[in-house]
Amino acid sequence: MTKALAPRGVTVNLVHPGPTDTDMNPADGPFADDQKSLTSVGRYGEYALAGPARYVTASATLTAATFSVDGGHAA
Repeated sequence: MTKALAPRGVTVNLVHPGPTDTDMNPADGPFADDQKSLTSVGRYGEYALAGPARYVTASATLTAATFSVDGGHAA
């Protein structure tokens, strides 16, 4: 996908969130304890996605990158 879109000036990146406290997935909801136990930090994320998202959108040459902001879920 990156090679197909690069000539148009489009970069393709992914910011992959872990458990995040939202209205649809509350940190004190029925699945919260299971999700928290799967992360290294043992808690939900809140606004940790803004920084990586800004970084990805600010770069004209960053492409085909994946950023896991998942509290160590993938570790």
